Amino acid sequence: MKYPFRNNQGIWGKWSKIILVAVVALLVFLATGPFREKPGIIPGISILTEVNGFFESILSYPAQWFSSLVHPSIYGKGTPEVLTLRHRIIALEKELAHYREVEIENIELRHMLNLKRHTRLNILIAKVIAEDGIPWIKSMILNKGSSDGVTEMDPVLVGRDNSEDGGLVAGEVVNVTLHTSRLLLITDYDCRIAAIDQRSRVRGILVGQGHGICSLKFVQNGKDIKVGDVIVTSGLDGVFPKGFLLGKVVSISPSATHGLFQRVIVKPFVELNYINWVGVVLKTKSID
Repeated sequence: MKYPFRNNQGIWGKWSKIILVAVVALLVFLATGPFREKPGIIPGISILTEVNGFFESILSYPAQWFSSLVHPSIYGKGTPEVLTLRHRIIALEKELAHYREVEIENIELRHMLNLKRHTRLNILIAKVIAEDGIPWIKSMILNKGSSDGVTEMDPVLVGRDNSEDGGLVAGEVVNVTLHTSRLLLITDYDCRIAAIDQRSRVRGILVGQGHGICSLKFVQNGKDIKVGDVIVTSGLDGVFPKGFLLGKVVSISPSATHGLFQRVIVKPFVELNYINWVGVVLKTKSID
């Protein structure tokens, strides 16, 4: 009787010897070749590491190619096409930044035109061209001077979204040359403006205190003034027109020397660090 399994077992025996020899040869190659294990490494880990690194390099290639367009220093200089795209991206970024600056400047000019349109004052629009670097002097240089009708003690205003009820006070002109003038900001210690509480009609003198704040001086103890009250120009100093916005009361405290007056701190409405365009109120004549 024939047993069909014997022939298959013979064939399997031959292949098992071949496979065994191949496995031994592979182990010898791995032990002595470039994939041999390093000291302290678990057997087989280096093989898995090499295989994993191979697939990672394939999968990460598209991301590296795209990043090379933006970060040339990391992935080399790139092909001419890549360099062209890179230069185009830089040019577009510069163009976008320019358009943003133009947009901001247009908004400021539109505010100034609204201020000029809704007031009966002769307002000359001027551009800030320089800024004092001295910490205790808060002033800016404007591109308009005596040849444009600017004189000392001219009020300087800043427009806003709704300029129908007046602009924001930035300061006053203190020095004038033929083509430039110096704007003394309201936060400077030498700037003094006659002011009034818009709600209670309590009067005082707004004096700059530096560091972006002002103080409303000569407000007697017990006078009706509260945090949050709006302070405007009173027009009694003969320099600033009546009713222009100065700032808001942010704190009230008794005098440090136990005197007759309260200590009233006012935060100006105008963002002095972001002024680019202003309106100088000329004394020459009013616009009817």
